[in-house]
Order: sequence, then C-alpha cells, then structure tokens
Amino acid sequence: MAAAEDIGGSFERLADDPLAIAADEIGDRWVLLIVCASQRGVSRFDDFHRELGVARNILSNRLRKLTELDILRRTPVREGARRMEYSLTDKGLALAEALMPVRDWSRAWCGDDELRARLRLPLRVRSDANGGDQGLDDVMPPRRPFDN
Repeated sequence: MAAAEDIGGSFERLADDPLAIAADEIGDRWVLLIVCASQRGVSRFDDFHRELGVARNILSNRLRKLTELDILRRTPVREGARRMEYSLTDKGLALAEALMPVRDWSRAWCGDDELRARLRLPLRVRSDANGGDQGLDDVMPPRRPFDN
C-alpha cells in the first residue's frame, strides 16, 4: 500500500510542476515540429504535410490542438475560402523561442545517426548545399521490411 501512496504523491507533485504541465500540453513530437515549421514560415496544411511527412489525420488533429491551445491562429487564405493558413500567436512565438535551446541541446548531444535512423528522423538538414529543398526521401532513412 505504501508504494501506491508514493506513486499518488508523485502525481500530485507533478501536477504542480510547470514543466510537467507544459509537457502534458505540448509534449508530442509533431506539436513541437509544427511549431518550429510555423516559425520558419510554413503556414498551410499541405506545406506542413510536405515539410514534416506527418500523416494527414495526425496533422489535422495537432493543428486543431494547437489552435485550441492558442498557440496557432487559423485564418482563411482569403475571405470565403475553405483553405486555411496557420500562424503563431504571441503564445506560440514564445514557445518557439523557448524551443531554440532544446534544439541547440539536441545538436550537441543527440547526433547519433543510428538512433536517428531507428526513430526515422532526418539524417541531415533539409536544404542541400545550393540552398534548395530536398524531399523527405532524400533525408529519411530507408524503411526496413518490418516498418509499417
């Protein structure tokens, strides 16, 4: 019984921890990558999809979540249009800035290409030496036969 009480106590402590609260709201890799892509100027659904390679249903869910959290603002491309553009709110801009040290930390400490391949993360930056964009197939490790 003491172990269960210890676990419950730690959950109560975590509920008051600002980092735990932030992780609960935005602790999904797609959410973080969407915020970073938005900061780089990506604003339309198809562009997020092309840039990140995220499944459309997941992207739709995360864009809705970020809009509900007031991290992204959703506006029609033009009056009466069905297509939407997404942009960072002040809250989103603050989050994007807060993620920069995490990106720096990752560059310094998470450079293991084997780990990146297992996670199916890009092995290198998306732009080539001439400043042109590469497709995700150019930067993603190949799928193994047992991958879905």
